[in-house]
Amino acid sequence: QKKDDDEPKEKSDKKKDGEGEDFYDMVGKSISHQVWYHGFMPREDCEELMKDVGDFLLRRTTVDDRPSFILSVLVPSGSAKVLKCSHIRIDYKNSLWSLNDGVNRASLMALIKYYMSKPAKYSDVAGAFLKGPVKRPDYYLVHENIHVGNELGRGAFGTVHAGTLKRIGEKEENVDVAIKKMKSGDGAAKKHLLEFFKECRLMLRFNHPNVIRVYGVAPGNQPVLIVLELAGGGSLKGYCKKNDPVPVFQLVNFAKDALRGMQYLQTEKVIHRDLAARNCLLGKNSELKISDFGLSHHGDSFEIDKLKSVPIKWLSPETLSKGRFSHKTDVWSYGVLLWEIFSRCASDPFPGMNNAEAKVAILNKKPPMDPPAAIPNNIREAFLQCFVFDEELRPNFDGLWKTILPDEECDYRQSQYYVAKV
Repeated sequence: QKKDDDEPKEKSDKKKDGEGEDFYDMVGKSISHQVWYHGFMPREDCEELMKDVGDFLLRRTTVDDRPSFILSVLVPSGSAKVLKCSHIRIDYKNSLWSLNDGVNRASLMALIKYYMSKPAKYSDVAGAFLKGPVKRPDYYLVHENIHVGNELGRGAFGTVHAGTLKRIGEKEENVDVAIKKMKSGDGAAKKHLLEFFKECRLMLRFNHPNVIRVYGVAPGNQPVLIVLELAGGGSLKGYCKKNDPVPVFQLVNFAKDALRGMQYLQTEKVIHRDLAARNCLLGKNSELKISDFGLSHHGDSFEIDKLKSVPIKWLSPETLSKGRFSHKTDVWSYGVLLWEIFSRCASDPFPGMNNAEAKVAILNKKPPMDPPAAIPNNIREAFLQCFVFDEELRPNFDGLWKTILPDEECDYRQSQYYVAKV
C-alpha cells in the first residue's frame, strides 16, 4: 500500500534470516530508544502503567511459540467511563507490518507513527488513536548501561554474574552490581520470564540493609537481566568455611541481622518461603543480607495443594502436613537458620538424616533439633520458640525480637540500622 504523502520514508525492517528470535531481536534493538517500547515487560506490569484513553505501548512476547510484538492500548469499553486495555498482535508478512486492518508499513516504527496520527480500523480498537506514549517505569534499565562480568553461579533460570551498572543522575557513576541473566530460547522461557518479573516486582518494594535490594530490570533485549545489589562479602556458607572457626560474637551478629531482615519482610507482608543459610549473603562489612526471593509470596498466609521440589529440612509442620505458608512458617525456618549459623554452616540441618527421616522428626511435636553448643542463652530461648509445634503459639518475628534484641526498637523505621531510600 502506498504511504501517505505526509509520512516520512522509514528504513525497512526487511528480514534476512526468517522471522525467528534473531530477527525480532534486531527489530527490538532498532526501537529500543523509544520510550513507548517496553521490551519483554509482562502484560500485567504494562497494564498498571496505563491511565487514560489512547495510552499505548509496544511490548514483546511469545504467542503460539512464535516471537511477537504486541500493541497495548487503553480504549473505552461499552461506556466512555469504563476503560479496558486491548492487546493486539502485530503481524509481519511479506516484509510488511500490519494490524490486519488494511494498513501496512515496511517498519514497525512507521506503523506506530501512522496510528499516532490516524485512528485504527482494527475491530478491537476501532476509531482509537495512539495518543499517549506510556513511558517506561523508573526501574526499567537499558542493556547499554549494564556490563556483565564474571559468572558467580547458575540455576534453573540462568546465571548470576558480577558486573557494573552505569547510573545516570545529577552525576554519572558506575555501581558494582550482581546480575541475574535469564536463560532464553527454551520452551519454558515465557514461564521463566513471568517468574523473573514476579521476583523483581516483589523486590522493588525492599529498602533495608539486611535485605538484598534490586536496582531494576532490563527487558528491552535478550537476555533479560535483573540488576541487584552486590553482596561484597560473598555467601554466609563461604564465609564460615573460609574463616573457620568463626567467633561467637560474629555468629550472634549474623543471627541478629537475619532477624532484622525477616522482621522487615514481615512488616512488608512478604513470606520468604526459602529462608536458609544458602540464601544468606554478606555485605562488605560482613552484615548479613537475606536474598533469593524466587519462591516468595506477598501476603500474610496462603496454602498450596501439593508440595513439589521443596527443601524438607527447613519446612514447618503445618507446611508439610497442610501445604500452609505464613510468617510463622518463616519463623520455623529461622530456627533452622539459627542452627546452621551456630553450627558454623558445617553441615546441613538434621545431620545423618535423609529427608524422610527429617520429616518424621519435624512432625513429632517436639523440637526437631537440639540447640548447638555455641549458642548464647537468649538466642537458645528464641531457637526453642521457633520450634513450637502449634503455629498459633509460635511467636512471629516481633516476638523473637523481644528475646534477641530487647534493647533495640522493633520498628525498623526508628532503628539505627534503617537507611532511607535515596
